[in-house]
Amino acid sequence: MLCALPAWAQDWQLKYHHQGLKLFKGEKNFLGIRQYKVVLNVSATADDFINLLLTTDKAHLWIAGCERVELIDQIDEFNHKVNIYFSSPWPIKDRQLATYSVIQKHSDKHYTITIRRLDEPGIYENDYVAIPYFNAHYTLEQNDEALTITYQVSGSAGGDIPNWLANKILKQNLLKTFKNLKKQLSN
Repeated sequence: MLCALPAWAQDWQLKYHHQGLKLFKGEKNFLGIRQYKVVLNVSATADDFINLLLTTDKAHLWIAGCERVELIDQIDEFNHKVNIYFSSPWPIKDRQLATYSVIQKHSDKHYTITIRRLDEPGIYENDYVAIPYFNAHYTLEQNDEALTITYQVSGSAGGDIPNWLANKILKQNLLKTFKNLKKQLSN
C-alpha cells in the first residue's frame, strides 16, 4: 500500500502540520502512486521506537488498517521478515504485505530502517490481495529533547483500486498511523 526516494530528489509539499506531526506530498512514482514523507517529533527514544516496531503483537494498535503482523523470520537483531495483514472496508478486498526490514545503527543518536517488499514463493495467501510494490525508509534522529522520526514511503495497493483512491487512502492511513504511533510512544 505504500518507493522511497532521497529527500533531495523531491519537491515536497507540506499538506499537514499539527502537534509535532508533518505530512508532505511528493511526486508520483512509476505506478502513478504518490510518494509521501512524514516527520514526527515525539518524546521517546530510538530504542522505544525500534522496540515498538519489533513488537508484532502490538502493531494493530498503531498501524492504520492493520489486522495483525506475524514474524516470518528474525535473521538477527537487525534483520526481520514479517507478514502484515490489512483489513479493508467492503468492497475492497483485504491486503497482505510481506516485508524485509534492515535496521542500521549509525550512532547512539542516528538509525535508519529500510523496509522493502519481500517476494518469496508461497509467502502470499490466496484470501488476500498481495501488495505488489512497497518501499519505505525511516530515519531516527535523537536529540536531548525528542526523537525525530522521518518516514518516506510509496507503493501500490494492488487489485483494481484507482490511483486517486489509493493515494487518498495512503495519505489518510499515514496520518492515522503516525498519530497512533505518537500515542503509543508517549505511553
